[in-house]
Amino acid sequence: MFPCVALLLNPQSAYAYVDPGTGSLAIQAILGFVFAGLLLIKTYWHRLKWLVKRPFQSRQETADDGAQR
Repeated sequence: MFPCVALLLNPQSAYAYVDPGTGSLAIQAILGFVFAGLLLIKTYWHRLKWLVKRPFQSRQETADDGAQR
């Protein structure tokens, strides 16, 4: 682990060419992950809401909710 940290703390020039399209690709990938996450949340919103509410509900409310379904 120490050699990795030492390499990160002592950067040297790479003398590499980064194509202008690389930045565009990185932004597109980041936006794709963000929107995919938002779509996942939208798709499973009711399940997520139920998982968050469940610990705060009393036993009576849970029984009543099950009877209505």
